[in-house]
Amino acid sequence: MEQIRTNARTLRALIAITIALGLAALLLDYNRAHGVSRELTVRNLNTMLWSISELNFESQRLIGILKDYEHGTVDLETAQLRFDVLWSRVDIVRAKPFGESTGFHELVADFDRFLHEGDGILFASEPPTQAQLSHLVDRLNNLTIHSRRLWSGNFGTQNPASRVLDEFEDLTATRLTDFGAITLLVLLMLYVLAEIFFAGRGQRKEAELRREAAEANAAKTRFLANVSHEIRTPLNGILGMASELSESQLTEDQAQCLQIIEQSGTVLLGTINDVLDLSRIEAGQLSVEARPFALRGLVEAACALYGARAREKDLYLTLDIQDNLPPILMGDEFRIRQVLHNLIANAVKFTSDGGVMVRVRPDLDGSRLVIAVQDSGPGIEREAQARIFEPFLQADASVTRRHGGSGLGLTISRQLCQAMGGDLMVVSRPGHGATFFCDLPLRAASAEEALQVRVETARPPDLSGRCILVADDNATNRLILDRFLRNTGAEVQFAETGEEALALVRAGGIDMVLMDVQMPVMDGVAATREIRRLEKDGGAPRTGIIAVTANVLSHQVQGYRAAGMDDVLCKPVSKRDLMVVLADRMATAPVATGVGTEEPFLRASSS
Repeated sequence: MEQIRTNARTLRALIAITIALGLAALLLDYNRAHGVSRELTVRNLNTMLWSISELNFESQRLIGILKDYEHGTVDLETAQLRFDVLWSRVDIVRAKPFGESTGFHELVADFDRFLHEGDGILFASEPPTQAQLSHLVDRLNNLTIHSRRLWSGNFGTQNPASRVLDEFEDLTATRLTDFGAITLLVLLMLYVLAEIFFAGRGQRKEAELRREAAEANAAKTRFLANVSHEIRTPLNGILGMASELSESQLTEDQAQCLQIIEQSGTVLLGTINDVLDLSRIEAGQLSVEARPFALRGLVEAACALYGARAREKDLYLTLDIQDNLPPILMGDEFRIRQVLHNLIANAVKFTSDGGVMVRVRPDLDGSRLVIAVQDSGPGIEREAQARIFEPFLQADASVTRRHGGSGLGLTISRQLCQAMGGDLMVVSRPGHGATFFCDLPLRAASAEEALQVRVETARPPDLSGRCILVADDNATNRLILDRFLRNTGAEVQFAETGEEALALVRAGGIDMVLMDVQMPVMDGVAATREIRRLEKDGGAPRTGIIAVTANVLSHQVQGYRAAGMDDVLCKPVSKRDLMVVLADRMATAPVATGVGTEEPFLRASSS
């Protein structure tokens, strides 16, 4: 009740103030509204002028491209792209509110007839003939001349903005009267009062909705973290042991069964990763990191990965990389690989005849990297091309039934491209396949940066004389890491809790710790903080600590690094990733002495 009385008092005070200021505000409000109307009129007019100018510009540009194609200086794909751009400009002009007497409606109809004729020529199964090209150029020339005449006749005789404003002034002077202005002011006052009355209630409702949304988002984050951990942990055992079995002697039937296990586990892992990436995108936590990487190796590896699947379907999968690209680029290698894998996987999945072509080239001025993945699949309807970038949606329901998939790959890929300063676009026609263009900033790595490129290898590094501590409360996880490390020459010790890991590191002789996060008694993060504190207090060298965990949400990874962990390996752990990290972290580190002390003092290698 007190709150209602407070609102009533506020309302009465506002009514009194509004009435007192009403007469003084009448003239100012009228002038402001008049100025806004003038501005909107000019803005709409300028937008119409721009649409016609753009149509003329793109028409002239297409004429030049068609002539260049006729002389063999550009390819058909470029001409088709300019043709699609012209089509979009005609759609923009069509949407503008031109008067019936201006002649622009007839112009749009003429352009429509030209576009449909050109569509049948440029996108036919056979390349256009010289006669057809000349015909298109002549028609477009005539349309451009007609468009310019209409533009000049409607807008070029005098300043169009001034002419419209003069008409606007006359219309306003005859339409507005003092009585109408006062009536408008009264209505405005009533609206403002009602708005103020409901503002307080709306603000309280908005605050409640924000609180509920925050709670729901936190609950979703906790749910995703728990689901991710509970699925990744058994997947670590499944894929880890499958990896070990793949290196043993198997019969053909056993190898086929093992391949199915690995493929199914990889699909499940990919779905989990997609859901987590989408969660990061929705929370605004998607981050990219620019590091030097070898572009050719990345693209060749991606094509090789899907080559077997393409051959199973009797498809070709070819790669064309222009030689003038820098060998080492700066960018987020992991995210670019993720986008490339999504595009190639989709192309192979949806293509049943023909094949897939991957082209990598710089743009015309060399400032952008363009990766095009072109398939000969069924193509995508124009109205469905925007829908395929929405989460959990595909071109139509039949696609989901035939091919499966979560419908997240293209959504995440476009968001990743945009986060890296680029974009992901599609050009497609039903029955003519689809081409996805990944457009990214192109920056060559300097000589110093190029030296930082990590050379990945599946061969185990020589860790003879080194001691690696595996800290994990799960026996299966300890067994997998033990088998992965078996041929490295390293001595492997084990701990089931963070407290045990801390005691073994304190005793000395540990070169590297593979630290789980969720452990009883003391978790991995707390153990890492304690190890770093002991190193600081005792002046000991820094022990390498790598988190090996199924908890890999963005805020969790940030917490691991803040606690002092040097790197993070996500479960399920691949043997290749483990070997790369160990080779990188332990290549130049000195061997730990293995000498313990009575006081808490660490003797371990620096990382």
